[in-house]
Amino acid sequence: MIDIEEAAAGGLELLDLLSGYERAILVDAVPLKDKKPGEFIRLIPDDLGGGSAMARHQVAFSEALALGRKTGMALPESIVIYGIQTADVSTFSEKTTPLVEECIEPIADAVWAEARNNVGIVTFELECDVKLGKIQELLDAEILTEGDDLERSFNVIQASDLMSDVLTQGHVDALLITGLVNAQAVRTAHVVDLGAIVFVRGKRPAKETVAMAQRSNLPLLVSKLTMFDACGRLYKYKNER
Repeated sequence: MIDIEEAAAGGLELLDLLSGYERAILVDAVPLKDKKPGEFIRLIPDDLGGGSAMARHQVAFSEALALGRKTGMALPESIVIYGIQTADVSTFSEKTTPLVEECIEPIADAVWAEARNNVGIVTFELECDVKLGKIQELLDAEILTEGDDLERSFNVIQASDLMSDVLTQGHVDALLITGLVNAQAVRTAHVVDLGAIVFVRGKRPAKETVAMAQRSNLPLLVSKLTMFDACGRLYKYKNER
């Protein structure tokens, strides 16, 4: 499961947010040598010096991390930092500069790939019941099965291409986003009692697989979006409600 947090914190304050997690990925403005505004780089805590933007709130993050571990805090074993070069780290605003705005999509793709290397399944709650018809609209999806109830509601979204992880971590009545279009996905959904499946990247299952889902009263949808973009649209909808 992946948790996403937005925080204006650094140094010792950041440790409280990290406590209890096995892995963490941080994204922040970091002064970088030989980088233009909008460019980014993958770092680890030891790569950060005391002058990084992550240290502006308190002590340097690497020093705070060492202190936290020395005092026995349950901090992540693996911490990766994606540092973005900015033109100005002293002016605070809710909006990014145009150059940084251009890098948001590629850095999001990099963070998503990093997360998926460590986590087989992504789970998040919409914090409200969202109807299947609305999900179809948000994902520009096509419904493959017949007679589906577009009023059926979903609260939990899961994303994975690994059915072994879905079997062990799947939520009853969740909507699964996956790129796996064979019968295994439908069989797994039946075992876990998932509520629906959205196939991404425009992949379409065989007619036999659709028929199997039809017999199980399992709605199947297909979207041309990537898994990352599909999750992003639903997560954005959650935050805008």
